[in-house]
Amino acid sequence: MHEFSLAQKLFDQALRVQNSNPGTRLQRIEFELGSLSGVEPMQLLSSLEVIMTEACQPGGEVEMHQVALLARCKTCGREAEVVDFQFLCSRCGSHDLDILQGDCLKLISVDLAPLQGQSESEPMPGSE
Repeated sequence: MHEFSLAQKLFDQALRVQNSNPGTRLQRIEFELGSLSGVEPMQLLSSLEVIMTEACQPGGEVEMHQVALLARCKTCGREAEVVDFQFLCSRCGSHDLDILQGDCLKLISVDLAPLQGQSESEPMPGSE
């Protein structure tokens, strides 16, 4: 199941952000997943949730945004969503399309929270 290894890579990226901000824990990981990425969304989401739990990130949240497949026709220039993987321009019938979005897996943001015992108002080390 390659979704688990992809989830681990997303988590590792988020962990690098956390490690560069001592005194914090991961609170939320947000990512985008395109419909042409070849990744099963629910397996990736549940894998990332398991990894966060096993890594002792209490209360950590995972948010996934599924990105529609969008293409531009090279013949007539029309931009439209590709539905049911029908790579055909609805205006001119051409199959010559450029993918504009929907083929990626991308970490969007990592939210950190102070570790227990460190108040919200205290500056985190390295944030000054």
